This record gives sequence, C-alpha cells and structure tokens, in this order.
Amino acid sequence: MRKEFLGYYRPDDRQFSDLWKQCVFVLDTSVLLNLYRYSKEARQDFFEVFDKIADRLWVPHQAASEFQENRLSVIAEQVRMFDEVRKVLKGAQSGLTDELEKLQLKKRHSSINTEGLLADISDKLELFLKNLDELEQQQPDVSDHDEIRSQLDILLKDRIGPPPLTQAYLDELYEEGKARYEQKRPPGFLDKDKGKDTEKNSYIIGGLVFKREFGDLILWRQLIEHAKAKKIKYVVFITDDEKEDWWWVVKSRGKKRIGPRPELVDELSRKSGSKGFYMYTSELFLQHANEYLGAQVRQQSIEQVRDVAQRQRKEYLIVHFPRSRSVKVDDEFNGRTEDLIELEAGRHVVSLGPPYNYTPEEQTIILKETAELDPCEVRFDLSPGA
Repeated sequence: MRKEFLGYYRPDDRQFSDLWKQCVFVLDTSVLLNLYRYSKEARQDFFEVFDKIADRLWVPHQAASEFQENRLSVIAEQVRMFDEVRKVLKGAQSGLTDELEKLQLKKRHSSINTEGLLADISDKLELFLKNLDELEQQQPDVSDHDEIRSQLDILLKDRIGPPPLTQAYLDELYEEGKARYEQKRPPGFLDKDKGKDTEKNSYIIGGLVFKREFGDLILWRQLIEHAKAKKIKYVVFITDDEKEDWWWVVKSRGKKRIGPRPELVDELSRKSGSKGFYMYTSELFLQHANEYLGAQVRQQSIEQVRDVAQRQRKEYLIVHFPRSRSVKVDDEFNGRTEDLIELEAGRHVVSLGPPYNYTPEEQTIILKETAELDPCEVRFDLSPGA
C-alpha cells in the first residue's frame, strides 16, 4: 500500500539518509525572519549549516517577497524589546518599594529591615540596565545596515525562484484557493481570516498584487512547479509555521506532530513526480544536521531556536455570545465574538464590550496547546431580562 498512500508512511532510516544526501532544501519565510531573533552564536551555527548545503538551497519567490515585506517589522520588534525590558524591571522595582512602604515596617515591626535588600536590588538593577544599554548600542535599527540580509543575499544568489508571470495567473490561483479553503485542502486554509482586514490583506511587489490569505498556497504552487521543472527527486521544506494546514497532528496524550500532511505529500508526488517530501522545523533541522551533514551545531543554539519558536507560537480563542459583541482580552479590544483570536500562551482575562448585558462579567482562562482547528472556547450568556 505504500506506493498508493505515500503520505501516510514516515521514511525509514535508509530513506532519511537518502533524503538528506539528495534533496533540495526549501526555506520558508519564517525561517529567514527568525534569524533576526537568534543570538549571534545561534545565527552563526545556522549559516554554517546553510553553507554546507548551499548548492541545494532554494527559496520560493513568495517566501522571499514575504521576507522583504516583513523584515523591518521584525527588526523593530527586536529594538522595542529593550524598552519593554526596562519598563518591566523598573515597574517591578517601583512596585516592590511601594508595597513594602505600605507595610510601614519601621513603625510596625522592630526586626524586619528591607533597606539593605532594596539597596542590593537597586545596585544589581543599575548594573543590568547599564549592560542593557551597551547591548542596545549593538542592536541594528531599521535604518542601519542589515548584515543578516547581506549574508542571505550572498548565500541565496541565483537561488530565489521566479515571480508569478502575470496578475491573471495570481487571480486564477486566488479563485482556486477559495475552493480549496472551503474543502480544507492544505496548505493555507487556516489563513483565510487574513483577508478580513481590508487595509492589510494585500501588498504589491513587482506590480503584482499579493493577497496575504493565499501566501502559503502561492508558495506551495511555486514549490511544485520548481520540483517538476527541475525533476527534483526529494524535497525538504524547512518552516517554523506550525499550523495544522501544514502539519499532520494527532492527539495522543497531547498533540503529536507526525510530519507533513499526507495531502501535501500526495499532491507534490502527483503533480511534480517527486519521490519524497518531508518537513522540519528549524530546531529539528539543526538537530538532524549534526547527524546527517556532520555539522557541529551547539546545543545552546538548538535550545535558543526552540525558545524562539515557543515564543512565536500562538494560542487560539473563540468567544461565543448570542449577539455580536467586541471581545476584550486583558482589558484591550481584540476582535469580535465568533472570530478566531490569536493570543500568546498563558493566563488571560476575557470579557465583552458594550452593551454590558451579559454574564459573567469576565472569565479567566489559561491558553495552552490550542490550535486553529481546536481553539479554546468561552461562552457568555445574556443577562436575565436582556
């Protein structure tokens, strides 16, 4: 049955070995952008691995265009983090001082003295903030020379796929995408909400209008066309997009990621003649690079790549109410009832906007291991008599 149902079979050890020796490695946008979020050492390990397979790297035009479109936002995010760290630390110091002062220990307790503790905290905080200032001076800003992109320009010279030839080609693909998304055919159907924001649902490059909700589908079509044109036997797609319209996920004592969705393996095989398709996150790619490429990626680099992926991972929430209302999460408006809302993992306080004819007044939830297809669901009821 393996030949008929290739997507349902994980490669064995010999096949993995052949895969790594002969495949073309395709890089996704998320892999390129996350390079800006790694430490210098982890990024260096990444580029050293890329250098080992430079002649087998390829980036779809869609991934490259999304990288150029989002690069400055990621750089700005890294710059903004310095201010956020300062705000948190100074707020914690001020809060601790205020709370201790409220206790009036000098008047109410003869033996508890917190002055030494507060002085030690102040000294350590001052030293940390000084070091933070020095690190900030080394952090490139949006208008500075981008050394990471310069390295990528050299590495990926002549390894970027061609753009779509015409707008008509894209428009036809968008129509196909609507039908595919209705059928839940991967990839990309979980991005359909990106089309709701009319101000941000598209961008223009090379005179062509690219709709964000179909970005994954455009990339996938370009990958298939490249594999067919170059008669590529094996394809490995490296992505930090963990959505379930790319990955085959099964619930078994928690969620287990098996590999690429079987539909993707099947479609690539049918349309390009490729014999094998597999996917890795950046973390797993680096781990296996040590085994299959003889790389020497440091364990701390792998751990940092894992930490970055976890911070980027989104959780999902849907709020139900008999009538349409705006949704407040942690006292900020964040979508509407029945929308799929993306949030960070952890504890959140959820309530609704006006009119305030609902119960309970708010709900506290903990988001963990949700997914677009399996979000956390919160329900509010109409107040009696409403």
